[in-house]
Amino acid sequence: SLTVDMHFRAAVKRARFWWKEPKLGALHSERVASRVLAHSPALRVVVLTDDVHHVRAAEAFADVRQPLNVAAMLAWLKRRELALYASAHDVLTVSLEDARAIEDGLA
Repeated sequence: SLTVDMHFRAAVKRARFWWKEPKLGALHSERVASRVLAHSPALRVVVLTDDVHHVRAAEAFADVRQPLNVAAMLAWLKRRELALYASAHDVLTVSLEDARAIEDGLA
């Protein structure tokens, strides 16, 4: 999930440039979707999200005092997360707030 992936990257990869996209590779969710669709291309992809991670990460990193380029990390996360939602046939959320954030991001 994006939650696990972002926590892993934040906790384990504390190097100054951990957020740079070339080093990040595919997210777990992207790898799973790719493998499933390669096997069954007609399958309907439904994403169930328990959080809109780029919104929560922006709140969590608001007061970070580390030499991280938080803006670059947040832009990367937003782009990848919204691309995952856009690639799905349906997106299910746990709150109307999350649904609105996704709709606004995809608009």
